[in-house]
Amino acid sequence: MENSNKKTLSLISMICGISTWILIWFPWISLLSFITPIAAIVLAVVAKKKEGKNGMRTAGLILGIVSIVLFVLLVVLAVIGFVFLGLSLDAF
Repeated sequence: MENSNKKTLSLISMICGISTWILIWFPWISLLSFITPIAAIVLAVVAKKKEGKNGMRTAGLILGIVSIVLFVLLVVLAVIGFVFLGLSLDAF
């Protein structure tokens, strides 16, 4: 029984990373999904100390980092689009 609980943090980290990839493509939900990659990274770091090397931990860490980079890139592209098209947020 203890062996099945050994990888719980790694599994949750990977689930957070995957869920971010799904949620980041929905504009208004992606603002709220900025929490999940941070949780994925934190859980991966904690899992490294408690569980050692694990593929799920590595996947959660990589997905979390790439998701934050992608989120920032999408926000920058949205701001550039608003500036060049002359749109304001009042239209929404």
